[in-house]
Amino acid sequence: AEPPHNSVAEPPLPLYPEDYFDYILIDCPPALSILTFNALAAATSILIPVELGALSVDGIGNMLDAYTAVKRRINKDLVMRGLFIVKSDERPRVARETIDILKDAWGAHLLNARVRQCVKIQESQWHHLDIFKHAPECNAAKDYAALVDELITDN
Repeated sequence: AEPPHNSVAEPPLPLYPEDYFDYILIDCPPALSILTFNALAAATSILIPVELGALSVDGIGNMLDAYTAVKRRINKDLVMRGLFIVKSDERPRVARETIDILKDAWGAHLLNARVRQCVKIQESQWHHLDIFKHAPECNAAKDYAALVDELITDN
């Protein structure tokens, strides 16, 4: 006789995810919340996505304050990997000026890879698929792949 389905033991989850994965990305909402602080406490490094708008650029300081607080009190090994531009549309002059401001302010911390604005990102979210499954040939997928390459090369 077969045991009831709910009594069959599932294989245990790995105790040490780093034994199974090279990288684990924790994507947090843009607001600083307990979720963000917990992610910073568990992380080994952080990447800060930045849109080319004033509110996003102004928010970098708040994120860095959170990073500093977590590094000082909870996770002394936390490392800043850098900032990267998302939803990039460099046609407007203000966007290009914002990039110059970011370069001046953050220099080496500003990664070269930029993720261009792409409607396929919104579509993939609606379909609950990552961009590489939904539209692997779109600009955003190529841009995220370039970001990964830059991170791995710099590691």
